[in-house]
Amino acid sequence: MDPMWEIVQGLPTTIALAFLALGGGALAAIPLMLLRKSRFAPFRIAALFTITFWRAIPPIVWLFLIFFGLPELGVRFGPFRAAVVGLGLIAAAYLAEMYRGGLMAVEKGQWEAGAALGLRTRDLYRFVIGPQALRIALPA
Repeated sequence: MDPMWEIVQGLPTTIALAFLALGGGALAAIPLMLLRKSRFAPFRIAALFTITFWRAIPPIVWLFLIFFGLPELGVRFGPFRAAVVGLGLIAAAYLAEMYRGGLMAVEKGQWEAGAALGLRTRDLYRFVIGPQALRIALPA
């Protein structure tokens, strides 16, 4: 069989893996980033530890631990699902820091303007801070 044909046959799986892992990581990064910005120190410390822990260990080690190590604890994943979970968690850790950087880059005056308008915190993030932070963090 032609090696190029084998690569072409694997493309749909690779693309699905990339979209699922990145999509899941992008969604999981939002609460992780918010915990990292929390005023409550235990939440901040736990989020910092989680992000640092997931970023410090190479991805291949995480994939091996999830696929080969978790069955020892009774948790079994198929190869595709293990890859989605592992790469999604790694993406969440990296994206949480990118989101936090974008959030911190929004000027203080924007926060004050939203507060002066009487916006609730959720609306402040949704309409004022979020779009600006996303624009800043998107290139990363």
